Amino acid sequence: MKSIKDYTELYRKMYPELPEDKILAKATDKFNKISMIKEGKNIVLLEYYEGLITDSETLYIEELLKNENLELNKFDKNGIPYASIQEFTLQMSLYINDPIIQNVLLGISGSAIWDALKSSAVFIWTKVKERHWNSNEKRESHTINFGFKYSTKNGDRIDVNLNGDLSPEQLNKALDILPTLISESNNVNHPMNSGFYYFDIDQNKWIGIDVIEELKKRHYKRKK
Repeated sequence: MKSIKDYTELYRKMYPELPEDKILAKATDKFNKISMIKEGKNIVLLEYYEGLITDSETLYIEELLKNENLELNKFDKNGIPYASIQEFTLQMSLYINDPIIQNVLLGISGSAIWDALKSSAVFIWTKVKERHWNSNEKRESHTINFGFKYSTKNGDRIDVNLNGDLSPEQLNKALDILPTLISESNNVNHPMNSGFYYFDIDQNKWIGIDVIEELKKRHYKRKK
């Protein structure tokens, strides 16, 4: 688990415009919340902001995952501000840990596990689309991104965005080839140990973005 120092350094890069006391406060709050999260080889972590998903819907996701001996753990990010560059942040995500990834990529039961994760992702994506992406008022007030998070063997933190503009068919295609991206990203050294991927409809593949570099560009552009 990252330390308060790690989160402080990360937030300095993500929010260069914030004063040091606010960065430290954000880092401390993040550390305290993360320290309360349950850990285990079969844990799938759902991170979300209150209002993006209901209790009954999380119960349904729990049942989908339970069929493959996966356990859902929930982390409400209420109190953690939206990032200044919202389009490069997953406001809601399913975090899959390394033991689960290894089962998906190498294990005999990997296909069934991935089917459970995929079904959960499609269910969440559909609910968020109905509740937020199809509402112009809510879409204009906040960007709501949903997708998967995982870590590579090098310790890089990867965010995979399942864009609300995808069609159901494109979503399924993106999810079908996501295990390939997970495997290939283990061989990539991502800038600042983080990566953000989105599915390009025209190229029909996952595309990576250097988020830190993009943040720097926009920060300096605002200063001009």
